[in-house]
Amino acid sequence: MSDKIMESARSVADVARIHARESEEAGLLASPVVDALSGTELLRMGMPSRMGGPELDPVNSAEAIMAVAEGDASAAWYPCTSSTHSIYAHYLPEAGAREIFDGTAPVACVEMPGGSAHFTDGGLVMDSGRWPWGSAAPHADWTGVNTVVDGRALVAFLSASDILVEDDWDALGLRATASGHFSVRPGAFVPEHRLVDMTRPAPREESPLSVFPLNAYVSFAYPAVALGNAAGAIADLLALAEGGTSLGQPSSLAESPLAHTELARAEARMHAARAFLLETLEDLWRPALDGATADTLTRSRARLAMSHATAEAAAAVDTVYTLGGGAAVNTTSPLQRRLRDAHTITQHVQVTARAYPLYGKLRFGGTLDVASLRHAI
Repeated sequence: MSDKIMESARSVADVARIHARESEEAGLLASPVVDALSGTELLRMGMPSRMGGPELDPVNSAEAIMAVAEGDASAAWYPCTSSTHSIYAHYLPEAGAREIFDGTAPVACVEMPGGSAHFTDGGLVMDSGRWPWGSAAPHADWTGVNTVVDGRALVAFLSASDILVEDDWDALGLRATASGHFSVRPGAFVPEHRLVDMTRPAPREESPLSVFPLNAYVSFAYPAVALGNAAGAIADLLALAEGGTSLGQPSSLAESPLAHTELARAEARMHAARAFLLETLEDLWRPALDGATADTLTRSRARLAMSHATAEAAAAVDTVYTLGGGAAVNTTSPLQRRLRDAHTITQHVQVTARAYPLYGKLRFGGTLDVASLRHAI
């Protein structure tokens, strides 16, 4: 199964690379890229196997997302958000999971709580609500929103007909992800089978992903996009070097000792960060195979690796962009897009520097309240 998903990832990357500039100019993925993604397991890698899903482990999932990001980071953002949130299929009633994560279209989901709603017979009525960061929402059949009702934290999955997507995404990078605001249609009904109650205990089914740390699963894809974007930037630089001299450079990139050294350093830091990320994901996965959840230190170390990988990937792209010289600043150069995408990813709440002091505190013998650290552990 993982081989087939990786094959799909590489195929999508090829299409995304061709249409990257078109997608960015439009502010959402070009139709050929969406078509390449639609119907693939890339959009639901966490879907339980008992429901016909791939239920792919986080290491192989991360590698698939990296592969898509080598083509275009915005294209990888769709499986990043859709596939990681398919972990909710383990928490939803089966009817809801099958309905939402059927793989024909991306699923959007926003972690930020908001909106107002009330319970009614058979489900929930959304009274109002407007959320930012609606990545992939224009192409999604279903959009998950976080809301709090009567003290209960809920994830409610709304159909496309129940949300209004706003065309207001105007960001530095990841411009083709359409990550703008959206609002809910007042009175929209969400049946119980499309509700996840986060105040209830996690499911205890015969599945490693059901005991894998939820927040870690939702988060690992962001550094994966960052690392894939860095690998793509390196490939773009090598393609530029094939053309000979870069604007403003006295000699061919391929013959420059400075370029040799700096490229090697960029690759070293990218691959070191990648190895650390995958190692910590494996550390989280190993106890899940035995039906257990990793301890706090292991989880904190994984979150450290996520933040570290995102920062190191951006640093690698910085180096590559600089080596590109004057040619890199042109809007026709993929290097300037790689740079902007890299530094947009670093701003995501799931990969900020807050992971560093938290891990350091644990190493010095301190304690953490894991329940209160939703975006850190």
